[in-house]
Amino acid sequence: MKKTLFFAGLLLIPLAAWSLGSRQETALVSGQIVEVTGTLRLVGNMPFPQTVVTDKEEQDWYIGEEDKPLFAGLERRVLRVRGTVELVEMRLADDTVIGVRRILKSPRIIAVEPW
Repeated sequence: MKKTLFFAGLLLIPLAAWSLGSRQETALVSGQIVEVTGTLRLVGNMPFPQTVVTDKEEQDWYIGEEDKPLFAGLERRVLRVRGTVELVEMRLADDTVIGVRRILKSPRIIAVEPW
């Protein structure tokens, strides 16, 4: 009986964490103003690297092409950014949804580490 309760408890902890994470993801809507703290990175390969802010949950927040000059020279720095989020579904060739890309429109740098 104790073993059953122990294993049931082990199963409930990840399920509870998963449900909390999924609720947080569904709360985000396009057009919402968000503030993100994370590391500025360049991802992809030349000649088309993309600028992203990766937060502590390892979610990538893409910066629009028109706003890249604002972030020039800040790669690998931790910063806080505020902007309007646009959610774009990523799909495979067979129309399977593989995730959502978060794009920050009109981002503004709030702070750069150290704060």
